[in-house]
Amino acid sequence: MAPNRKAVKTAFVHVPKCGGQSFDEHLQYVYDGHPQLDIFDKPYGAVYDLADFDRLPREKITSYSCIRGHVPFANYRAKMTEADMEDYFFIAVLRNPVDFMISLYSYVKKSPEHPDYAWIKDATLKDFFVRQQATSYQSWFVSGATDFETARSTLEQHYSGFCILDDLSEFSALYYRFMNKAGGDERSRTNVSQSDKYLEEISAGDLGWLTESMFDDVLLTSWVKDNWREHTRKAMVKRWGSDLTEDAFEEIELQGV
Repeated sequence: MAPNRKAVKTAFVHVPKCGGQSFDEHLQYVYDGHPQLDIFDKPYGAVYDLADFDRLPREKITSYSCIRGHVPFANYRAKMTEADMEDYFFIAVLRNPVDFMISLYSYVKKSPEHPDYAWIKDATLKDFFVRQQATSYQSWFVSGATDFETARSTLEQHYSGFCILDDLSEFSALYYRFMNKAGGDERSRTNVSQSDKYLEEISAGDLGWLTESMFDDVLLTSWVKDNWREHTRKAMVKRWGSDLTEDAFEEIELQGV
């Protein structure tokens, strides 16, 4: 009999504009019938936002089987003990940094309900970038630090799974398989956008200064791209044991999801 992987708790560190809504939907499906905490932005209809998360007692937060939403890793560390964090399968999805920045900029410019819309609607991409101080936003969100080495070390030590957006379908298929949840192969293919489409909208000059300005995030996403499969493999084997064979991983990878 396969292990009861529903007993495993998951905390999804949802970096904004990195395909998180797609994986959020996967988690809702996997944890259907189990207590889930969703942290988002109240202007978009959320019950709890980050300020609420910070006010919730530790015992309340850790009572949830699945925590999803825009909660930076540093906020988890502030609320949980090391033992609490070890109970959770921490996951993050990252994105090509230039694509991330242009996606965020484009999203806010067309979202009147966003708190920054009033000034961003007429701002240039460079104005937006400078004011947001987003040089290492993804590194900071997943680690609490803005340098590549600390962010990489945090992912290695505290996360059980991570990938970049372009590999989210494959990562999701692995997650479904090892949570013993049927229907994952098809669901893992839905609502996943590729991270190249926004690059067509930026000039060569802007691409240059953006890449240079976000160099730590560039290093981090490149490292994630190269290492996510091996790291996730080891984390799943460590948590769930010898039934996760090499052949099982290769079967999923060969499906080309």
